[in-house]
Amino acid sequence: MKPRVAVICASNPGNAGMYSVDMAAVDFMVRHNINFKLFSSHAPARFGRYRFLHLGLDIGHRSNERFGALSFRRLENISQLNKYSHVLYWGDFTPNPVYGYGDFHEVDKRYDVGSTRRESIDKWARLYNLSEGRINSKVIAVGNNFQHDYLKDFHIYEEFLENLESNFDLVMPRDPFSVQNLQSFLGVNGKQKVRDGLDPAFLLSDKFKNIEKASSNTFCYFFGRSELSDALKYAADLEREIGLKGVCFSKWLSLNSKTADSVFMNYLFEIKKSRFLITDLYHLAINGIRMGIPVFCLGNPAQGQEGTIGDFKKKVLFKMLGLQNYYIEVEPNNSSELGRVIQFIEKALPFYEKNITEVYAKKRSIIEKFESELLCQIL
Repeated sequence: MKPRVAVICASNPGNAGMYSVDMAAVDFMVRHNINFKLFSSHAPARFGRYRFLHLGLDIGHRSNERFGALSFRRLENISQLNKYSHVLYWGDFTPNPVYGYGDFHEVDKRYDVGSTRRESIDKWARLYNLSEGRINSKVIAVGNNFQHDYLKDFHIYEEFLENLESNFDLVMPRDPFSVQNLQSFLGVNGKQKVRDGLDPAFLLSDKFKNIEKASSNTFCYFFGRSELSDALKYAADLEREIGLKGVCFSKWLSLNSKTADSVFMNYLFEIKKSRFLITDLYHLAINGIRMGIPVFCLGNPAQGQEGTIGDFKKKVLFKMLGLQNYYIEVEPNNSSELGRVIQFIEKALPFYEKNITEVYAKKRSIIEKFESELLCQIL
């Protein structure tokens, strides 16, 4: 029987990084001729409705919403998934208990302003943790982050980890650290369900692979996650020292529904024709890497993942791909770090560009393996 797949996405397509993750789902399914539907529990943001809710007026949820080139169905009840042969929890942190116990409430209360924290946690558990038991579909967590230290509050997370072990058929975390960390908190049966995965954004096809950039005089940049001292000065000083023009992705974290796809595609075009990309954003770095241009990523020192936007995940990503030399840790809000970063890029860029094929060989191998394994699980 031909598979029918429900793809459960995160709830933030206004972030171009998450837009790329969701677009990768569409691209992957269409490329392999798989029948699918995108779902999200808050699909997608409509800020006008928030204002009415705070005034005590509920103008209602739409069951289907569009954002750019994406179309989502609102996931309200797990029974909606009964007609699908496969359910994929696609990317980000959504099946991670730390997300369910923390960030999910911040998203949920924008839609249901009267919901308590406990109600939001219970809602997450039903929709993303299958707390009410197994369903008939084959359930796979694809490319999620599980880097947190659950031992800190194990009494909180234990039941959610048990549900993950009991009610999911397969978990494919996006990095080796997540794999090992999650396995350490699961029983024998759960450990066998955990396999190497990758962030789904890597599955997005390169629509600009034939772009000629031999005479490029630009680099791309955007900062917005780490504690950097005068981040914009990085770009200004790079322009002066390297002699290239910086292209700022100012709307990377604030896409508009109507223009999202055109803005996003323009950013990809700019990335492809640039000499390099510098950022402190996880998914912006991924989009540069998957498109095969030199990427320098900045982050504050971190020994573990804190929340969902902490810097540890970037460090793990670059190490996994053999790119740790191009991940630059900078002390928080330390202006003296600027010169060191610029000197490093000036020195490293010629080798990075000249040997880009060899540098990214490991990336290509990991992507091919991930896509093959995911396809095998669906077909």
